[in-house]
Amino acid sequence: ISDNAASQDPAGGDTQSPTGPIDLNTASAEMLESLPGIGPVRSGAIVADRGVNGPFLTVEQVMMVQGIGAITYTNFRDLVTVDESP
Repeated sequence: ISDNAASQDPAGGDTQSPTGPIDLNTASAEMLESLPGIGPVRSGAIVADRGVNGPFLTVEQVMMVQGIGAITYTNFRDLVTVDESP
């Protein structure tokens, strides 16, 4: 069994959105949990941070959320985006 089998497991979710990168400003907690290294606690922290501080202006700003460090960020940075329209 290859390591890739885990990313294709329907119960585990896919690591990429079928329509492209996940927008950190609009994604639900459930959608965020599909990212590598993001579980219920971290996804909830991202959603809560958006509620308190407003939308992320850059993808890198997600590292200001408690529990999201450089290593976690590196694992999902190519899978996320932020909508730059007002």
